[in-house]
Amino acid sequence: MKSIDKLSSTVMIIVLLVAVVSVSCQYTCDFCGSYLLDNNPNQWIAFQRDGKFQWVNALAQASGNWYAEGDKITATINWGTFTGRIEGRRFTDSGGSIWTKTTEANSCILCCNIPRPGAEITSTPTPTTTLTPITYFNLGNWSTPSPSWIVVSTAERMVQYRENATVEAPPDTFFIIVNVTVFNMGNSTISAQANLFNLIDKSSSIYRPVQLSVLVPNQFPWYGQALAPGNTVSGRILYVVSNQSSEMSVVTFVNGQYLAWVLPW
Repeated sequence: MKSIDKLSSTVMIIVLLVAVVSVSCQYTCDFCGSYLLDNNPNQWIAFQRDGKFQWVNALAQASGNWYAEGDKITATINWGTFTGRIEGRRFTDSGGSIWTKTTEANSCILCCNIPRPGAEITSTPTPTTTLTPITYFNLGNWSTPSPSWIVVSTAERMVQYRENATVEAPPDTFFIIVNVTVFNMGNSTISAQANLFNLIDKSSSIYRPVQLSVLVPNQFPWYGQALAPGNTVSGRILYVVSNQSSEMSVVTFVNGQYLAWVLPW
């Protein structure tokens, strides 16, 4: 009799635990996995069981974190937030695009066990919050050599990029492509790479370059390229930018000061 009572108590405790978890979480993460964009199979997103988020297309990729509130999902990536709702095997983002699940659930843990993340943005110091001098240039103007001449010669804004592939900008974003040239005027070798150029908007949001192998040979060097005295390097740099951005500049840090090329939009 005591064994039956003990078993009944154990069962009751388990039931209560399940009920508490169900009330607090209200939604289990059976949607974890990969999703393809319905009208563009070259783009996919993934909600990972550890709370990590990935977005990938033919040209670029981004990663961050996600959390759930009921059927609403919010992912934080380096150019802002990506939100939407889950319904069965379909995820509808805030822009109305539909993503369809292509993998089965991968032993997802309950959503309440995934901590809500803060933004994880890797960036250089923001010029607008520092006393470091800033020198502004119009698009197409060369900087004063110190020890290099630099110019951001042109800039294009677009929602669809075509090269060896056609890629749509992610929801609520657009692409910016700038053409940059660096001419080493000094007496020693310097390093030239895309990571030295950031895009900064009026709100001081910082956008880092996107690595794009499809842009080769026209991409500005992604990894540090040794630039000998008297040599020049040119190429394109691409950024993925939030639709809310305005008054943007391409900024680099040279010889103790910021150089900024104001974009004309």
